[in-house]
Amino acid sequence: MGGSAIRRLDQRRVIVTGAAQGIGEATARRCAQEGARLVLVDVEPAVERVAAELDAIPITADLREPGRAEATVQLVRERLSGLDGLVNAAGVHRDGDVTGTSDETWSSVLDVNLVAPFQWARATIPLMLEGQGGSIVNIASIGATHTRPRSAAYSASKAGLLGLTRAIAIDYGRRGVRCNAISPGSVETGFLKSYVERNPAEGAKLIDLNYVGRFGTPAEIAALTAYLLADESGFVNGENIVVDGGRTVAG
Repeated sequence: MGGSAIRRLDQRRVIVTGAAQGIGEATARRCAQEGARLVLVDVEPAVERVAAELDAIPITADLREPGRAEATVQLVRERLSGLDGLVNAAGVHRDGDVTGTSDETWSSVLDVNLVAPFQWARATIPLMLEGQGGSIVNIASIGATHTRPRSAAYSASKAGLLGLTRAIAIDYGRRGVRCNAISPGSVETGFLKSYVERNPAEGAKLIDLNYVGRFGTPAEIAALTAYLLADESGFVNGENIVVDGGRTVAG
């Protein structure tokens, strides 16, 4: 699914959240390679650099800021005259079991991983419906179904995101808006690289958990995301596609 000759998203208008780094940045780059016109959103100022390289529109802001999603949709309406796709790639993880997770931590994780995708879907779907429909891709996690220790808030938020994905799929699929989720396993983002550098033994264990024998790459998730945004995935709706090197196949 690689290669610059693929132009499945030519002139498609797509919002990508969490686009300053990791899976979100890789997704933005893949979508641009395939011809999409992009609006990139992230709280990190690095999103400005990524947007400049891709001739995209940058939004440097907290996704959870009241009215931010609606203001971005209005900008898209004015600048791009419509919207064809949304990728909810922003996400956070905070360690903690139930008794060790504060209300503040619980709320902050769910706000980014679940509330924000809900708010951005709510804001963008009406604009998609005004056009020819569209596709929403939610970046979930195998943690939604295969929970790791000390990940209470994260696992709950990603499980909720799968439920939101299915709800959007059945409520809007017949009206032309599809919604799917991707659940990555261990993907070699900057966060994971930093963790493995600090904990090399744990990194080796993570690799040993899957049946490809390496970490996944952000580019591999981005390639699947581009497929789900494109017309050729038109009969794929409400799915959670697991990309984990076979890790969860073994139970």
